[in-house]
Amino acid sequence: MTQRRHHTVLDLARLNVLIYEPDPVVRSVLRGILHASGARFMTSVSNPDDLLDPASSARAALIMVRMSIGAPLITAIRNGGTQLDRAVPVVAFQPDPTMADLYAGLRLGIDEFLAVPFTARAVVAKVTSVLQNPKPILEEGDYFGPDNRTVLQTLRTAVWGKPPGCTSG
Repeated sequence: MTQRRHHTVLDLARLNVLIYEPDPVVRSVLRGILHASGARFMTSVSNPDDLLDPASSARAALIMVRMSIGAPLITAIRNGGTQLDRAVPVVAFQPDPTMADLYAGLRLGIDEFLAVPFTARAVVAKVTSVLQNPKPILEEGDYFGPDNRTVLQTLRTAVWGKPPGCTSG
């Protein structure tokens, strides 16, 4: 496993945050929340091709993406198919998410998940979590991303009532 860099003090003013969201209202709300929290370098786009522009994404410290349209982008990042750092933290968000959405996101390699509508406090908490307490990076088989194995097992147990592989019960 590869360890990510740890930020001892969260200073959003120095970080480049990329936001991929087609809804201009949600983009604006996210930008406003992050700006109020100190972020000064943000790129928000509705088209993934704009997000992959080398000028805007060269030093991305965080990606925020709508899960329903962002799966191909997350896959490309984690597979090294972009100029973005494969280990860049990804916070996905989704209106009215299901457990299947969360499970799919974790398997793709997201770091955190936000339900829309969200509060400013929730956005700041998720951003703080991924930047100050990064999960180790796991590279196993065709998976590259944060080590979500414990969360996935807990989710499977909550949904199916028993850990995976358990035949009794």
